[in-house]
Amino acid sequence: MELRHPDLPEPIFLRRRRNLRRLTLSVGSRISVTAPTHTPLHTLRAFIASHLSWIHHALEKRRLRTTHAIQGTPEDYRARKHLARQFVEQRLPLLNASYGFAVQRLSIRNTRSRWGSCSARGTLTFHYRILDLSPDLQDYLIIHELCHLREPNHGPGFWALVAKAVPQFKHLRRVLRAGIPPHHYSPTSNRM
Repeated sequence: MELRHPDLPEPIFLRRRRNLRRLTLSVGSRISVTAPTHTPLHTLRAFIASHLSWIHHALEKRRLRTTHAIQGTPEDYRARKHLARQFVEQRLPLLNASYGFAVQRLSIRNTRSRWGSCSARGTLTFHYRILDLSPDLQDYLIIHELCHLREPNHGPGFWALVAKAVPQFKHLRRVLRAGIPPHHYSPTSNRM
């Protein structure tokens, strides 16, 4: 069943559950309210109305996540994956020279919203669209994941390691997290 509210841009999907004791609200791919089986409609409408601010905030966060998605097309990924691998394989030893961390494996992916990651087993993964970033952002991204080999979290020790090679990391991190399209960022490059 779907409910409508005049202040919301989309319907609210209603699920009823027999053993549920209270109302719950979520915003994922759609707005959902889960309610005990016999909850009257006027109670549901009042519940939704009392949470409009939260719903709007959650919808905006969802919109920003979708806007900042970096996933490319499967065709572009297949065409450029090997170029991204070659690029990272060339930059990695240069950027790792001052750290000396042991990289076990390198992976290039077409993820939806992550530029990179580091696994507990020492695998560094990068989005193939690293090729589209400015040189400063490319280096920051590689160094960021390299430093996770030593510090798996984002604590002070991690950021101190990053700052060793990228003193302006805070600015570069903001640029990547803001979802600014790569071609809109034009820094001065200080390649090592």
